Amino acid sequence: MASQTERSSAVYQLATSTRTLVLRPGAKVRIGRHPDNELAIDDATVSRFHAVLAWEATAARPVVEDLNSLNGTLLDGLRVNRGAVREWSTVRVGQVDVSVCLTHPALIPSAGDSACRMFDEWSPDERGAVDGPEAVQELLLRLERSRRTVSLLLQGGGAQAWVTFGRGGVVDARSRGLRGVEALRDLVAHAPAGPYLITTAVVPCEATRALSVREFLRDEARRPGSLLASGG
Repeated sequence: MASQTERSSAVYQLATSTRTLVLRPGAKVRIGRHPDNELAIDDATVSRFHAVLAWEATAARPVVEDLNSLNGTLLDGLRVNRGAVREWSTVRVGQVDVSVCLTHPALIPSAGDSACRMFDEWSPDERGAVDGPEAVQELLLRLERSRRTVSLLLQGGGAQAWVTFGRGGVVDARSRGLRGVEALRDLVAHAPAGPYLITTAVVPCEATRALSVREFLRDEARRPGSLLASGG
């Protein structure tokens, strides 16, 4: 379990069409039509004290709770009395949408090693196999679309390769002694068949930006001399 100090850098952003505010661990935001609410919404479909978003200091993520409102509270399209908010949730109070997104995630140490886990990422490890470069490209694109913070370990041809994602963007890659863009280029063109592991344990690294897999593959296909230029 992460400590309050470790979680303190994490911030959820709550936004309507007219106002934005933040929610940090240990805090709560009341939503409703009454001006005493932290997020006051002037809309007839919203009750005076409609719902509350609360983030307990020891909890992995905030929860939204309906306050016996007249028109109900929806979380990602489902009516709820109480529900856990995820990284890109939408809370609807009456006919007003409140977007809830994790804008500053916190990385916390994993036990026994130098890796970290993003506290909002606790899905089980995924194992599978790829049969070559095209399958690797599809796997990379899937991880980008899902906006995950994970590491992808590929094993094949007697070697290992790593690709680390930060919220869907590639922040580090290593393959056959190469690193960064050159390593990614090697993987999408030469990756052998073999097993893979997707894990939420990631190795911290410095990265000035997260690379889009889709944009990288597009640019690589246009690069003279690239093996992807002719679709091969």
